[in-house]
Amino acid sequence: MKAHLSKFLFASIFAISAQSFLLVPQRQEILLRGDSPIFIVALSIFFFLSGYLNLALILYDHTLRREKLVTLLSLSSLALLGFLYMRASLFLEATLLISLGIVYILSAWGKYQKRDAFKDVMIIANMLIGVLFLGNFLTLPFYQRAERFAALFSAFFLGTAAIGLFLLFGAKKSYSQALFKLLAIPWIGWFLLFSWRPEISILIPSILVFFALLIPDLIPFKKLRLPEKGMLGSIVFPIFTLANITILLLFSYLLQSSTSPNYRNNDLVFAFSLVLGVFSLFIVMKLHLIIYDLIRNPSVEQNNIEKKSALENFSKYLFPQEKDGIPFSEWQAEKIQSLSNELAKERARAKRFEILRSLRTQLDDQLDDPVAAQLVVNSIQKYFRASIAVISLYDIENRELSILASAGEMSAGVPTGYKQSIDVGIMGRAARVRKTQ
Repeated sequence: MKAHLSKFLFASIFAISAQSFLLVPQRQEILLRGDSPIFIVALSIFFFLSGYLNLALILYDHTLRREKLVTLLSLSSLALLGFLYMRASLFLEATLLISLGIVYILSAWGKYQKRDAFKDVMIIANMLIGVLFLGNFLTLPFYQRAERFAALFSAFFLGTAAIGLFLLFGAKKSYSQALFKLLAIPWIGWFLLFSWRPEISILIPSILVFFALLIPDLIPFKKLRLPEKGMLGSIVFPIFTLANITILLLFSYLLQSSTSPNYRNNDLVFAFSLVLGVFSLFIVMKLHLIIYDLIRNPSVEQNNIEKKSALENFSKYLFPQEKDGIPFSEWQAEKIQSLSNELAKERARAKRFEILRSLRTQLDDQLDDPVAAQLVVNSIQKYFRASIAVISLYDIENRELSILASAGEMSAGVPTGYKQSIDVGIMGRAARVRKTQ
């Protein structure tokens, strides 16, 4: 697992945990039992801050010192979250969080960046958790639902760990990447088992690890980072984050101050908060991808050979209603026409390359000059759709052009062995000045 994906996974765990603490504390009762409301709010803000800083490391350029500070903060947040899980006797999730902490450390360690720390550690984690299922920890009240499936889960965790070890040391890379995703199977099973009566504290780690194992290359992290500070897009993510925190605190206050608590309302608000967070993050990522594309190709040639800057192109993308005072409908028509012209050019270029490729294939064989000339003139006539195309040889002594090969509808009217002086006709002039006419 690359460092960016580990940061994204941590950010997701922290952010969703923070939202659940604020909006559905009744579903986090296992973790928050006996804690004061002020502590819960402070804990949520702390986790949300950790999630934001991890995402900021992905989205913006940063110094090594800042990355170390964020790493320390993230490990502290993870230790606190792991303590809550251990206090609640959720040993399976605590083991998973400890494993993710090791992943985070290895991903930040320069000497280990050539390997996929996530896969390596998850193989060991699945093995340890498979052994845990052989114990009696499932007799705890909140795990009793899984007690009768203990042998099945143990087999799945140990089996996928064994497959992972085989892939790690003995399999070919051509199919090992796909088979590594088998490590996610027991986690989705664990998630589905507890999804009928949602226990958020159990569901959050398992579903996020499942997605991280299943779709590791879904997000193009390298294209999300802005190369410079102070760019237009650099303020969007902080604004969205501040807005989300404000909305979360407002919702939390309204839910807690309600005279007739309704847990269904809490669930609906929590679901809305998750959708809002995902949508906001998608908007930020989309914006950063647009900026990346503009910076990668900072100049665009216009019809008047004028070069536009990346910022101008970006502004044009955001505000396409008018262009130099032209109404949107006319601008759109011009844009469509421009794209159509580009498409026509690309088709012509592709056709030309195809003819050249075909001709080169035919000329690979050793052919006589007349045969080779005939193949060439056939290709030229086909490409230009000319009524006649000829290839002539120039006789320096007699100053004459003699036709070697011809093609086209009018080629039948060319006499065999036809010769022409270069002092007459357009062909002669082209030969004399050595330029197209």
